[in-house]
Amino acid sequence: MTENYGFNRPKIITWGELQRVILPRIQGYKWALDTLGDLWQLCAPVPNQVLPGKEISERRIITPSQFAAWWNDVAKRMGYPEQGGEVLNA
Repeated sequence: MTENYGFNRPKIITWGELQRVILPRIQGYKWALDTLGDLWQLCAPVPNQVLPGKEISERRIITPSQFAAWWNDVAKRMGYPEQGGEVLNA
């Protein structure tokens, strides 16, 4: 059985959404802060929909396995017990 880390389908998120959820959990840990951008770059970009009068934020698709690989390393180094999906579903 494969661990799904609290979510079993890819999520579409913006950089701001990822930061909002993750940054409070990794403040003060330079390695995690430095590699959050690497995780973002691994995510597949979603074509933007242009809506009149709306600001466009780049959205990307993050898969459970991409996030789990990154988060498990962070959690292990920081001593966090929570699984990756619990973090992304916050």
